[in-house]
Amino acid sequence: MSRSFRLFQALLALAFLLLSSTFFSNPILELKDRVLLNNNNTIFAADVVKNHESIPEILYRLVIAYVPSSVSYMELDSQVVVNLIKQNLKGYEIRASSDKIIVQRHENKTGETFKSLNELIQDFEKKIMKEFKDVKIVWPDSYSLPEEDKSTEYSYSYTRAGDRYINVLIKEISNGKVSRITNLRVELILTRMIVVAKRKINYGEIIGKDDIELKEVNIFGKKETFSDSLENVAGKRAKRSFAEGDPIALEFLEVPPYVTKGQIITAYVSINGITVTTFARLMEDGNIGEIVSARNVETGQLVYGVVEEGPKLRILTDRESKE
Repeated sequence: MSRSFRLFQALLALAFLLLSSTFFSNPILELKDRVLLNNNNTIFAADVVKNHESIPEILYRLVIAYVPSSVSYMELDSQVVVNLIKQNLKGYEIRASSDKIIVQRHENKTGETFKSLNELIQDFEKKIMKEFKDVKIVWPDSYSLPEEDKSTEYSYSYTRAGDRYINVLIKEISNGKVSRITNLRVELILTRMIVVAKRKINYGEIIGKDDIELKEVNIFGKKETFSDSLENVAGKRAKRSFAEGDPIALEFLEVPPYVTKGQIITAYVSINGITVTTFARLMEDGNIGEIVSARNVETGQLVYGVVEEGPKLRILTDRESKE
């Protein structure tokens, strides 16, 4: 074998090695070193992966951490996160850009300083009232304004903390330096007179007027639709369970069918002017005009019929069934 041929083989092997390391190695996912949260509390694996053309679907379901709504800053051990992703995602090389992944909520910073705490509080409440109309702002009972020093200035930032709370971070600044930091949890209240459960209402129950009442409730942050009329709720069927005192969300109500599965009603069939009446147990829910299945209570025979007002069931003849 000639020397030139061996050289050619060596070059081919080297080229293959370079190509294989470039094209045939595991895809690489790189982790961020910082993740900002807004209103969400759950961090999924997809949240900590840097921009990638196609993030694997499993990373959108893999939970990395849960951040309590009262916490505005925390650190995750990047190696722990890497190991968790590796256990659930095969065929990828995972790299962390630092030894820590920092999780921080998005802050609303005013960029202003105030001569007094009263000015600061008025500014904060003005911003909140502009963002959320008709809302009532409740400061914690334990908080009282300290004696103010004319040489001290104040600044603040705030973050959402759950559905109806806001964390307000107040900084006292003396001689250009922060001398004190106070973190307050403010509650936002938007009360409405709405329908609530007077007792526990189970899934599938038809709600009666005695089961509900009107009550003033804080609905701030709630995305459901509520009613201030008992008539709008009474007579509806619950699509979920409600505990005593729970607001009744209209999204979890439905108009019940005219007849229900298991109900026994009068059934009849008319042939050549002769009407035969019996009783039938319904096999499914139905409304007036709909065709449902039922079983003759006496014979056990399966029949089909049209639901009529009464309620009663007009059994279809063989001819009508074929049509």
